[in-house]
Amino acid sequence: MTKDSSNIITIYDKQYDQTNFNKNQKEIVLHLKVLGQKVTNLRFELNQASVAQDAFINKLLASLEEPKEEKDVG
Repeated sequence: MTKDSSNIITIYDKQYDQTNFNKNQKEIVLHLKVLGQKVTNLRFELNQASVAQDAFINKLLASLEEPKEEKDVG
């Protein structure tokens, strides 16, 4: 008989069969799954923000290198 691989969770390279988990342990696993997705989403958002920040820095630096326009004195 083979174990259903969807019931296997790996923590620090050790596999655990969730079939034998109690209610509290199953709830912790659910929290871990949700938190894992949040971490993934936050890393994605951080990457987006970092790229946007770099773009604005580059835009500012480019504008500082442009020749200054002389004001028209009338």
